[in-house]
Amino acid sequence: MSLSSVQSKEYTDVLRQVTAVVQQHQERLIPGAPQLNMCDLAVMAEAEMQEDAVSAGQKILIIDDLLATGGTLYAACELIKQQKAEVLGCLVVVELKYLNGSDKLKQTPVFSLIQY
Repeated sequence: MSLSSVQSKEYTDVLRQVTAVVQQHQERLIPGAPQLNMCDLAVMAEAEMQEDAVSAGQKILIIDDLLATGGTLYAACELIKQQKAEVLGCLVVVELKYLNGSDKLKQTPVFSLIQY
């Protein structure tokens, strides 16, 4: 994997370790019946994915379009950890810093391309 276009060493270090890309959605948008579901009432978020999407020991980078309150990414991280996989970090296009969503992901590095 050539990552010469990525300018940050932090991004390239994480991307070089990724072993899987997993489809994760809210509100039952995954084709077929999802087998795994994580609903966290503390953060009011839900995530789901196919049961065989992640294997134990895989290193996962979660990619999302928006980080607002952090609930969805938190639920996704917890769901992946339940499968005994490692979450290397979360990459988001837009992060709304004033909502402090990354605070919910204290143990997980968050990389954002645009911050408001």
